[in-house]
Amino acid sequence: MKALTYLTVQDILWTNLRVTGNVQTYRFADLEEATYYQYAYGGSSDVLRQAERFLTGFVSKAPLGKANTATAFVGFVAFLRLNSFDLKLTDGNAASVFEKAHGTGWISELVSPVEDHHGEGKANVRAAITSVLDDFAGTIKTLSMNS
Repeated sequence: MKALTYLTVQDILWTNLRVTGNVQTYRFADLEEATYYQYAYGGSSDVLRQAERFLTGFVSKAPLGKANTATAFVGFVAFLRLNSFDLKLTDGNAASVFEKAHGTGWISELVSPVEDHHGEGKANVRAAITSVLDDFAGTIKTLSMNS
């Protein structure tokens, strides 16, 4: 099995800058902990559970000055895409579904595996983030206003 690809703290800060258009304040220890929710204890091999954990953990920690929910959404979808999954949702319905998502196990209905287009080379994290920003612009705007 291919090793998973993760977003770094710097990737999350860049994502938040792209979401808000400005540099925001943040609590570094909380930001680091929220970002590391992508990882699992022991072996990290369950993309869907780790994505759920990242999403709920990041929103709960809210380490950024603004747009925590929108930033978490972008990171969540980018993490999925980097690890060969994608949402079955559209920009038109993602915000309402996302805002109702809690707990574990809900993600399996909302994603589908995609062919690994990254191969064995290094995945382009910024390209994955940019694709989410482009594909879900309305969702990100809605989530930014609600967080």
